[in-house]
Amino acid sequence: MERIVDRACRPLNRTRFCLAAIVLTFAHTACAATEIQIISGANSVTAAASVTGGRRIPGRETVPRRRDGTLYAIGYGITDTTPGAYLSTPPVGQNFLKHFDPVSGRVLYSTYLDFFPARVFIDMDGAAYLTGITHDPQFSISPGAFDRHIQGGEELVVAKLNPMGSAMEFVTLLGGSGYSYGGPAIADVAVGSDGSVYVTGTTCSKDFPATSDAFMTSSRNRYGCDAFFSELNADASRLVYSTYLSASQSSAGSSLAIGPEGKIHLAGGTTGADFPTTAGTLTTPIPGGGSAFRVFIAVWDPASKQFEALAAFGGGL
Repeated sequence: MERIVDRACRPLNRTRFCLAAIVLTFAHTACAATEIQIISGANSVTAAASVTGGRRIPGRETVPRRRDGTLYAIGYGITDTTPGAYLSTPPVGQNFLKHFDPVSGRVLYSTYLDFFPARVFIDMDGAAYLTGITHDPQFSISPGAFDRHIQGGEELVVAKLNPMGSAMEFVTLLGGSGYSYGGPAIADVAVGSDGSVYVTGTTCSKDFPATSDAFMTSSRNRYGCDAFFSELNADASRLVYSTYLSASQSSAGSSLAIGPEGKIHLAGGTTGADFPTTAGTLTTPIPGGGSAFRVFIAVWDPASKQFEALAAFGGGL
C-alpha cells in the first residue's frame, strides 16, 4: 500500500522506501517541507523532515533534514546495519537510527542504539543528538559525563552520535531517583550555535538535578510528575542550568526550539491551577481553582538564564 500524504503543500515527486517490514512514503513539496509517514508494517518508525534550517514541523514527530536533503529515522525492529556502525548487533530493545537519501533510497548509515530513542536533533555537521530512556544498569555512559549513575528504574538519556554513525561522542544520564516519563515523547532536544544542549521533558523524581539559579529548585507536586528544562554544556560534562516547571498537579514538557536570537522556546502542558507564570503574560486561570488541562509556553534567555515569558492558557476558556 502506498499513499502520499500532502497536508499543506503541492507534491513535486514521490519516493517509496522500505525499511525492514516498514513502508514509508515521502512527499517533496513546493514549500520545502518533506514528510515521512508509516503506511504499513509490523514494526514502528518515527520520522519526518522539517523545513530547511532544521526546525521541527509543529505538532508532528519530526527530525531535521540536512542541507543535502537526506533524512533520519528512529525506530525499532530487526534491521540491517552498515559497516562501521556504532552497534552492529541488535540489543535487547532492537532500537535503531538510520540516515538515508529519500530520493534514491540509499542508506548512508544504519546503527542500533542501546537505549530507547525518543527524539533526535541533527546539527549543521550531521551529528545526531538523541534523547531516550534506559533501564539497563550496565548501560554504557561516557567517562566524563555529567551523570553516570542510574538512580531509579529508568533514566533519561542524552547522547550525541558522530556524523558517520560510528561512535558516540558523549552519552550522559539526566534524572533523579524516580522514574522518568516513559511515553513516546519523553523529552525534546535542541542544540545552540555554541554547542549547548537544551532538553525539556517530564520527570517523576523529587530529586531531579536543579541548579542554584533555577527558576524552581524543587517540585510542588507531592505525588505526580513535573516538567523540567535543562541546559548541558557542549560535551555533556556539566549541567549549566536546570529547573523544575512544577505545579501541585502534574505537568509535562513536550517540545522546544531555538529562536532567531538564540532564545529557547519551549512548550508543554499542566493540570495544576498554580503552575508558575511570569507577570504580563497571557495566562488564563482555571475556574474555581480546580484542575483542567492547560498548555504552557515559555521563552528562556541563555544569556541571563531567565525566563522572559512563561504563560499557561486553556482550561478556563
